[in-house]
Amino acid sequence: MKAATQTRCSLFCALLAATGAGGASAQSAAQLDLLVSLLPPDLRGGVRVVVPTAAGLEVVREGSNRFTCVADTPGDDRFIVSCYHESLGPFLDRMRALRASGLAGSAARERTCAEVSSGRLPMPKRAYNLSASGPLVPDSDVPDSLLVYHLLQIPFATEASEGITDEEHVAGQPWLHHAGTCDAHIMWSETKTPTVRSARVQEPSRTVHGTTITSDSLPAARLVFDSTLSYVGTQAIMLSQTTQAEQHFFLELHGNRIKRLYWVQFEGKGSGLGRPYDYSSDPTIEVNGRDFHVNYRYYPPSGFAGRAGSDGDRAHEFLRDQGYELGADLMRVRLVWLLDDPPLNELMIIYVEDLEERGVTVAELRGDSNRWEHLQGDLLRHALAGMRIEPLPPMR
Repeated sequence: MKAATQTRCSLFCALLAATGAGGASAQSAAQLDLLVSLLPPDLRGGVRVVVPTAAGLEVVREGSNRFTCVADTPGDDRFIVSCYHESLGPFLDRMRALRASGLAGSAARERTCAEVSSGRLPMPKRAYNLSASGPLVPDSDVPDSLLVYHLLQIPFATEASEGITDEEHVAGQPWLHHAGTCDAHIMWSETKTPTVRSARVQEPSRTVHGTTITSDSLPAARLVFDSTLSYVGTQAIMLSQTTQAEQHFFLELHGNRIKRLYWVQFEGKGSGLGRPYDYSSDPTIEVNGRDFHVNYRYYPPSGFAGRAGSDGDRAHEFLRDQGYELGADLMRVRLVWLLDDPPLNELMIIYVEDLEERGVTVAELRGDSNRWEHLQGDLLRHALAGMRIEPLPPMR
């Protein structure tokens, strides 16, 4: 057996035996966010989350989509987690129980497979799960890098039945592990760089009264929004090891569906590291005496969210967790004010409207550039009509 295979086996065995001191209070929001972010975006909202305790697995979030994620066991210098489809629950529970009784991994697997073969223990014909591991870094509760293994369980699969080698070879390529046993699975790996916030993230520093945000610095300004909007909250996020953002959200709603929204983001590279912001491809307009770079897009909600771990993904997750829904077809204008030179801090305001109010879809706009150009003008007028930026008076 190759060294990489041995590493993966010890990881999976550790996940099966996940118990220990800790519980919900020992899990940071960053760790739970990172855990859930390992799943595909469409599975994150309804996943069930459990944390290891001395008494077993404690549920900290109920789920609705048949997937469960097991949080890290605290107390060491590694972050080790897993997620699995509920159909694998009986198999994993039995493996954990046998491991807890003192059986080694191979013996526990042999006993469990005998029960599967006899029909006493249910096992799905196909089921997806994953495991991930990475070293924690100083002053942070999330790792800088994760090795993620994706597994497709196919009980008793062999190299002959699946046409896939049972030797691990090139990273990222699938191979068959535990071939011929009830725990046979096709597996492939990838390395991920987490982008969720770590322990170093600072709490939101701006204050909000009604629909007015007061920022003491970067920029020293008061942002006033339409009083008919509802302010639904704020969050601070880490976008990288050097970049932090503070997000605020103002909505106009129809039930729980968002008709229009302002997403306000104060973002900066607090350490002074990283590349300066570059919006040179976007034209500028003047807003209350300041130059803003302007950009327009139309998209479905997946376009609003963007890539996993991005600021859009975190904004979408925040709104979804609050119970708000985006329409199927959206358009937005993004306004960016670069606050220093070189530009390491920015104020970004994204104004979004539901295209249903206009009686048009994203698919129709793709073939009608004239209509999209007309809508851009309307969108910008609406965005500017509902906001203004006032400088703070100088301190005495």
